[in-house]
Amino acid sequence: MKIKRLIIILSTLTLVISIIASIIIINIIKNKNKNKIDETYNMIEQNNIQNTENKDLVLADGTMGIIKIEKIGFESLIQDGTDLKILDNYVGHFKNSSIFDGNVALAAHNNSKFWKNLNKLSNGDKIIYTCLLGTKTYEVFNIKIISSDDWSLIQNSNKNLITLITCVHGKPSERLCVQGIEV
Repeated sequence: MKIKRLIIILSTLTLVISIIASIIIINIIKNKNKNKIDETYNMIEQNNIQNTENKDLVLADGTMGIIKIEKIGFESLIQDGTDLKILDNYVGHFKNSSIFDGNVALAAHNNSKFWKNLNKLSNGDKIIYTCLLGTKTYEVFNIKIISSDDWSLIQNSNKNLITLITCVHGKPSERLCVQGIEV
């Protein structure tokens, strides 16, 4: 009887320690990411450019900007490109889309690290985009499911738009597309 009780106590203690350790590790990772984002804001501020002629719009570490969506508690660095190496660690920028004026098109995985909650956005929600050319605030106006081979919404525009694209969970041939217009 005493051995069973001791095993239960030790098992419970091990579980509690594991939970506490997991929380600490998650907070360390979040703080590291937040520090990297803060560092990038500072680098962007120091390197802000007005004339893009013959200028590189990507920082030395490959970062080209930051996206922030307060409604879903999301903030992340953006790197140029949408290959899996980039998308595993960052929000990716479609290389054929605008960097500042026109349609800025971005992609990210639909997971807890990135856009798992993108589907919770509604018309009128704000998206903030910062890069070496400045900061723009967009208001969501279009949310729709598109085919995985529909690239029409990332085409350039004479309006300042931001287009966010992510997978639809369990539906590999579909993508969630959220668009915002500059306010």
